Amino acid sequence: MNYLTEDDKNQLQQRLNEIVKVGQLLKLKSLADWQELVSRYSQETGEPILAKFHTDKNHSVTGIYYVLPERKVEVDDNAPSPLDEAIIHLASQSQVEGEDGKGFNLDDLDWGINLANQIEQGYKMSPQEAHDAHARIAKYRRQLVKANLSLPPIESIIYHYDSTVAPMATIEGASLDAPLDHPKHLLSTLQKEPEPLESSRLLLDSGFLLEKIARQFRSSNSELDGFDVIQAGTAILGAGFVAVGRLREAFRRMEAEKLLKDPQLKDHAGSIELIAQDLDIQFVSAQDIVSARGDSITFIAEPHFSNDSRLRLSQWIEFVDSHQRSLIEAVDDTRQVKPIGKVCSSDFSNDIKRCHENQKQLNTLVTQTVEREKPLKILGGAISPEDFYHRCKNFFQASEAANDRKFYPNLNYEVSNNNGLKVSWKQGNIRVTDNEELILSIDNRGGYQVTDNSDLTTITYLSSLPTQTEEIKQLENQNKLFNSLKSHPYYESKTGTIQVVGLGIFNFQPSPNGCLIQGISTQNNQEFWRSDQRVEKNTLPPNLSIQIADKLSRPMRSDSNSQLIADCRGEIVD
Repeated sequence: MNYLTEDDKNQLQQRLNEIVKVGQLLKLKSLADWQELVSRYSQETGEPILAKFHTDKNHSVTGIYYVLPERKVEVDDNAPSPLDEAIIHLASQSQVEGEDGKGFNLDDLDWGINLANQIEQGYKMSPQEAHDAHARIAKYRRQLVKANLSLPPIESIIYHYDSTVAPMATIEGASLDAPLDHPKHLLSTLQKEPEPLESSRLLLDSGFLLEKIARQFRSSNSELDGFDVIQAGTAILGAGFVAVGRLREAFRRMEAEKLLKDPQLKDHAGSIELIAQDLDIQFVSAQDIVSARGDSITFIAEPHFSNDSRLRLSQWIEFVDSHQRSLIEAVDDTRQVKPIGKVCSSDFSNDIKRCHENQKQLNTLVTQTVEREKPLKILGGAISPEDFYHRCKNFFQASEAANDRKFYPNLNYEVSNNNGLKVSWKQGNIRVTDNEELILSIDNRGGYQVTDNSDLTTITYLSSLPTQTEEIKQLENQNKLFNSLKSHPYYESKTGTIQVVGLGIFNFQPSPNGCLIQGISTQNNQEFWRSDQRVEKNTLPPNLSIQIADKLSRPMRSDSNSQLIADCRGEIVD
């Protein structure tokens, strides 16, 4: 049962591949995050898509499929249900003597044969029965395939059992190309670093959208020495810009395809398209240079292109020339490049040659400037080594002040997280290591000497370290409370309630990632705390956070209701 054409399948593949790149940029770590990202991103960019998983009896993920819930499909109401057919087939195979490994296993045998008999006598399962039966026979898919039968996702066949539900278009991941074909391939790909050029393209073309979606996700590196330093949404702060003058890939290809069809212009069109492609590549580095300086690049808007092929190519050459000049003058404000002028539509050779020369000049300028200034790429732009150095220094100064200590530049300081990421201050130099492997160092002796093997997300996180004493105190107190909550027996058992008199309760419950802790106020029933793998919400005053943490860290008696009762004024009243 396939409601999607080959073109539909190809379009879905392209959209999902784009979402994979977004997932890499956001550093997704779980299949549950993939489900959420597919849903959010697809709703914002077109037709909604839902990612679903096949699981075995142990609830382990064995496969993946995708649902298009709003796609209207035509069905034959008189066609038999594939689920009914599958149950009847498995029951018949179970009764064939001497055929081991066919039909239902012993656990399902009586249930399956009885249900098959009822179906053959005209029984129609309820929606819930259909869901349960579908989940129960999913493990027999290989048998069904050998019998030329299929077991489509429940979403595409539930209409047989519930007249209020419309059939949905679905497609198995196994029919798509890697990495969408299998959960293991998908998870492995999501954990890879995105290509720098691809990251910049996504941020430039979809910055506002990514910022909106990213606010829902946090990276596993978001906690530095227990500090909830930054969330992915903050990491992309500043990425909401769209460079209006960038030669977008789709535009460039569209123009080239139109002009390449003209036999007299195709060579010229091919040349200018290659120049424009190189220009886009240099744009990324040039943007980093200018962004690290705190400046921006100004472009002219896309012109209204003529329908005449020769005039259209002339306009396109002038457009590329204006971009080249804008980039050159932005990277080196002492240079002024003479405009190419009005392009002659009779012979384009000299004008294209001029564009080639400008591009060589731009390539050399950008390469030399990057080598000299070494801008550090962050999500949404770049930061200079000098700014990064001082932000780290300010963090260490504020951290010492938060603990009533003085910062001495000649001493050594360091901060690390649970994932092996460490930032060190050693006699005036900054070192960043990942599990003891050096990924970034900034040496301030005789100028900023930079060794950079890091990724843009790590630099983004570290460049956003808190630099205000009060902010660090608040984060420290928050982290102490979080650690105290995680040390409580309820956290390991994933169930229980801690009561704080005058404030509310901390409720422990299972979550896909471990244990979800919710703090609910008794006054207005509002959530004041939420944490899973990290703190996601905290509206408690800093002094109250540390008071509760102190009480939780002390040995307490357990009463019959398994509740810890602490007064928010700091008095034990159990």
